[in-house]
Amino acid sequence: AAEPADGWSGVRDATKHGNSCVFFCMVQQKMMGDEDCLFINVYTPTIEFAARKATMVFFHPGGFNAGSGDDDLFGPDFIVEKDVILITVNFRLGAV
Repeated sequence: AAEPADGWSGVRDATKHGNSCVFFCMVQQKMMGDEDCLFINVYTPTIEFAARKATMVFFHPGGFNAGSGDDDLFGPDFIVEKDVILITVNFRLGAV
């Protein structure tokens, strides 16, 4: 079951990706990932306070069996270069 995140004070460092969700890797023939995996990644062009920008939400492919919202396969550069905010999502996979 989901649990509340630990609190923090000041500005939270959000420059690193969270864990990928658990899935069976066909290539390595083993389970990979972590149960603590529900994250949203937000990639932005230059930040301007109160600027209105187009926003795209992307759910990675993988048939709910594999993959993640990290930038290892679907990097944000092309979208962000077009002055668009990109949001990707990590979500639970398979029957794990």
